[in-house]
This record gives sequence, C-alpha cells and structure tokens, in this order.
Amino acid sequence: MLLSSLGAHGTSAGDLSGWVAIGVSAGSLLVASVTGWFGVRFSRRALRLSERQEARQNLQPDLYLNTSRAWRTDSGRVLAALVRVSNPSERGTSIVAADLRLSYYADDTLVVIKVPHNQAAGIGLLPSDSDVCSLPRDIPGRSATVNWLCFSVQDALTGGRPVDRYELDLRDVSGSSLTLQVGLFTEVTT
Repeated sequence: MLLSSLGAHGTSAGDLSGWVAIGVSAGSLLVASVTGWFGVRFSRRALRLSERQEARQNLQPDLYLNTSRAWRTDSGRVLAALVRVSNPSERGTSIVAADLRLSYYADDTLVVIKVPHNQAAGIGLLPSDSDVCSLPRDIPGRSATVNWLCFSVQDALTGGRPVDRYELDLRDVSGSSLTLQVGLFTEVTT
C-alpha cells in the first residue's frame, strides 16, 4: 500500500533506498568527523602534557652562594664557599667536579687558573660540624644540598699578583656546567 502510494507520486522504491543510503553516508561522515576532531584535540592536549612533563624532567640544577671564607696558610690561602645546589628536576643528578677559576693579569695578559676542589683543605679551619662536600655528590630530584667547597691556592700559582675574578664551576653527571662568580672571600684569622 505504501509502495503503491509512493508510486502514485512518481517516487519508486529504488529512489527511496538511494535517499536512505545518502542519509546513512552523511550520518557516518558526521560521526567520523566529530570523532576525528575529538581525537585530534585530545592528541594535541596529550602532546602538550607530555612536553611539559619532559621539560620538568630536564631542568638544570641551580647554584647559590651562601657565604665564602678565606684563611692564610704558610704556603698560600685556603678558600671555602658554602653553596646550595638545588635540583628542580624530577630526575636525580650528581655533581661530579668542582673547580675555582682564578683570573688575574700578568704583563697585560689575562691568566685563568683552575683550582680543583680539595676536601681536605678545610679540615681544621671550618667548624667541626661543617659539611665539606665530597665528590661525586648525589642530589635527588626536587631537593637541594648545602655544602662547603674548599680550594687550596698556593702563592706560587699567582706569583703574588692580585686575583681579579673568582668563579665557581660545578659540573653535573650530564656534563652541564654551573658557574657562579664569587665577589670576595671574607678573610678569617685563626
């Protein structure tokens, strides 16, 4: 009855199935487009989140000078710096080397000398409860350590010339360098 009434209006059963197929195709296209749009949106958000997490894991340690001291010895000076090394990253790191760079002029030529950290240099000079850094020093993620770095500077290294610049240079396990200029060392008399 329905087919005969449709046929009376010039629409056949074959034409109706064509319209149904077009409607199903359009609906499928709409569902696929909306699903694809949401998929792209969620993928971009996941990528941004992943990039932020990676950036948090790759933060570099930070170096801060609390105080510095100097003592005169028979053959030179012992220089000590109380430093805080903080690790904002989620991954742990280690400080594997510490040097003090001394810059001075000799006959109008800039001379830079690297003096390595000497844990034994501060013994007897620093208070007994002082934590003199032993290297390598592990620093867990999202934490900090405060330690003394000690350097034995013999008078023969500079030839009695005044030092123009002091720089602490720490290197972590990844090879990154942390550098901090030290303005002056407070002389301590024993």
